[in-house]
Amino acid sequence: MRISALTLLVLFLFFPYVSALTIQGVQVSDVYPGDNGVILVVTNEILSPGMCPGDAFNCTLVPDMVSTDIFYVSKDGYYFLGEYPEDPNVTFEEGLWKLFLHTWNGSVKNVTFDPACLKPSSRTPLNLSDIPVHWKKIVLGSLIIEYPRDFLGFYHNSSGDYTVVIENMRVKKILPYFPFLISVNGKLYPLYTFTEEGLTQVPSKVSPNLTCTSSTSTTGRNTTTRSICGPGLIGLLALVPLIRKR
Repeated sequence: MRISALTLLVLFLFFPYVSALTIQGVQVSDVYPGDNGVILVVTNEILSPGMCPGDAFNCTLVPDMVSTDIFYVSKDGYYFLGEYPEDPNVTFEEGLWKLFLHTWNGSVKNVTFDPACLKPSSRTPLNLSDIPVHWKKIVLGSLIIEYPRDFLGFYHNSSGDYTVVIENMRVKKILPYFPFLISVNGKLYPLYTFTEEGLTQVPSKVSPNLTCTSSTSTTGRNTTTRSICGPGLIGLLALVPLIRKR
């Protein structure tokens, strides 16, 4: 069936569907506290107004793609444990994290994550103030972690980058750009940075299947203990000389 030029003109004038707008939204969906840190599960969505007519910012946003980012946050730093198609099942037992993960190839796996294997991460806090979001707080002894409670979106247009607050899948506020942040003992660190290509996780990536193995060797009166991470982050983490008592 052929469509006349007049019909196309009518469709263009009366059904101005706007699909060019793309917003990448992130929100902390689950928090799992441990002894000295927390695992944050962050929902990461690519959003668009779909076939909604008119102003895209007045439309209900539709998720075109959804994934899950997993982070570990402690006083020693924060780390990215990977991106997955579904939320993990997480438990904490005797200093170890147990994660049940769905992978992109459709398989599932159980992994053990030992935070004692991690090297301290060196990140410079951001000097920002008056971040217009609602915060949620977790207190673990002297460690205070805060993260945005809001569903925040990020988009780019010819004028620059913007941060939006999303409620009920609609844009409630459009704000000058600021990154998705966490606060660790009052210092702000970005979990993501945003460019025209989208959001990028900031923390160093480590394998969620991270455990330590220790080996001890003795030379004369000196005993050396080596703790080695693996798999995913392999290296010498501790070299501790111990003096034997006579």
